[in-house]
Amino acid sequence: MKRRTTTIFLAVLAVQPGVRVDGAGGWSVCELSKPVESEAKHALERFTSSLPPALFRERYVDQRPALLSGEAVPPQNDPAQYWSRSGMLASFGSQSIQVISVPKKAPDGLTGEKVPEAELKATTDPNANKGVRGKPVTMAISAFVDDYLGCPHRPAYWTHTRPYVFSGARALLRLLEYRPPLIMSQTRPSKEFAASMVHNSSTAVSRAGGAGAGAGGAHFVYIEYLSMGGVGTGLKYHRHQEAWTEVMYGRKLWLLHEPKCTMEQIWPDVAPQCPKGRCEVFYGVPPASHTGDGLVLDTYLNTILPKLPDRGTSNNTCLEKPQVVIQNAGEVLYLPARWWHFTYNLDDTVGVTMHVLTKVK
Repeated sequence: MKRRTTTIFLAVLAVQPGVRVDGAGGWSVCELSKPVESEAKHALERFTSSLPPALFRERYVDQRPALLSGEAVPPQNDPAQYWSRSGMLASFGSQSIQVISVPKKAPDGLTGEKVPEAELKATTDPNANKGVRGKPVTMAISAFVDDYLGCPHRPAYWTHTRPYVFSGARALLRLLEYRPPLIMSQTRPSKEFAASMVHNSSTAVSRAGGAGAGAGGAHFVYIEYLSMGGVGTGLKYHRHQEAWTEVMYGRKLWLLHEPKCTMEQIWPDVAPQCPKGRCEVFYGVPPASHTGDGLVLDTYLNTILPKLPDRGTSNNTCLEKPQVVIQNAGEVLYLPARWWHFTYNLDDTVGVTMHVLTKVK
């Protein structure tokens, strides 16, 4: 079993930043900002060879994050078929998706001028206020791709985050013929997966580490989210139930803090937006450290993260830099419940996140 720890891990692509390339599924590849590049230390164990589910449960499940790639996550899907830019637009361009933080458009399209909030409130356009506070807007996939993907990103009206798709999409994922990573199905088996294993072969169940073994024979319930966004899209620090995230194309930056930490320690300016430990991701006023017309996510990456003490240099990791991880295409990140995480797409990025909500005996 191969694994590497605390190594620099940056995806280097021999292309000009901002262009669409075949190796990236036709999606745009963007240039890393200097703060991200300087902080991008790979702080998680990264498994590249076959990993027995029983061992993964023993060492990681409900304990700590891990990044899986190569033989550890054998392909369950064909990214080029539906997940490439051309494949998705050809097959599903007319499908509707929920987009968060979409600005109001001027009659002739995006102009790059900021719309005064008073004007937004006064308008009769039912979608005018949506996006200013993060409320979702329904649009076709083709419209989202044309308007909001690519790099550099277009001028924006929004304040908190750029237009981003992160929404429940079970029906669409079925059309995309998405199958969860095999190690996830083996470690946290759904009722359907466990039944299929038993139906196919009792030997297969044993080889899978015993579907449900180590979990009292429980079956798990998934909630699937489609994730799609251009450079700079993502979510401020938040936490929730266990999650598995697979990137089909693009790169995603993760900043991670342990469950013991509080938002007052991690990012004091946004703590008032996190009642009872649950961060309000899109609503509320910008934090005090947020100035000008920049975005909250960029403020943290460019001005706050570089000033934090290096990890392991004090007696409290909650006050230090987070674990900084870049997840590349074809990799799966496992995140246990209650781990704080900040996400930021570094290119046009498409993928799927599966939340493990409950288990049923």
